[in-house]
Amino acid sequence: MGAVRALGGAAARAARRRTLGDVREVIADHGQWFPLDASHRLFAPELGGGALLDLGVYPVSFASMVLGRPRESPRQRPGVHGVDATTSMLMQYAGARTPS
Repeated sequence: MGAVRALGGAAARAARRRTLGDVREVIADHGQWFPLDASHRLFAPELGGGALLDLGVYPVSFASMVLGRPRESPRQRPGVHGVDATTSMLMQYAGARTPS
């Protein structure tokens, strides 16, 4: 999360100062592969596992640092052991700005 804070903070400051002009789109992605292991916390819903709660917060945090607070519509695909395997969001911002 430290890298997200550092990069997100710098990008947010540049966006506020309009150093980069009008920020119209933020593209942020975090993907990681784990072997399917039912005992791993990533696959345990009671431990906050899953794509959004465990890993997806990083690109969401980055986009929010740069574009501000969104209205969002999460979409999930259930995975094994009751945790989400993927999550995508449609986030709306004023001025037709979008994260991807």
